[in-house]
Amino acid sequence: MKSTSRMKENILAKKLKKEDPIELPMDEKFFENLHDQIMKAVEKTEVKPLSRWAKTWVFLETNTVRSRAMSKKIVKTSFVGLVLATGFAFFALSAKMYSDVYVAQNQGNQTKIVNEATKSPMEWSELVVSYQNENDFYADILSQKNDLGTIVEIDRVLTGSL
Repeated sequence: MKSTSRMKENILAKKLKKEDPIELPMDEKFFENLHDQIMKAVEKTEVKPLSRWAKTWVFLETNTVRSRAMSKKIVKTSFVGLVLATGFAFFALSAKMYSDVYVAQNQGNQTKIVNEATKSPMEWSELVVSYQNENDFYADILSQKNDLGTIVEIDRVLTGSL
């Protein structure tokens, strides 16, 4: 591998020598004249500072690149915030609508019960007095016994009452 790279270097050096037939004089007078011509050209040219926008994007100052990235982050963050705020607003609106409908239904049911109770109060009084489920039964038994302290005593009273 080293021999191939040396061969390529030698071939490249030969090609460069063939393409560059000009030999520069090595005396000092030639270099002084060349230096003087270069300095005159430099004195004639005006150096103006380029604006930041005249540069290519690669050579821009790092502050502008950071500000560009920061502006993108700000836009993305504000968009996400807007979407989340809209979602929460819809959720709150649906919860409010649900509670309004629930309240309206309860008030409607209560007015219906009151109207029916005023039409036939005897039937409704009997229904209210006789209404009892098994949880109410057990609660009544436990409320009559004030000296119950442990779960075993509660279990003994409930099984004894059945």
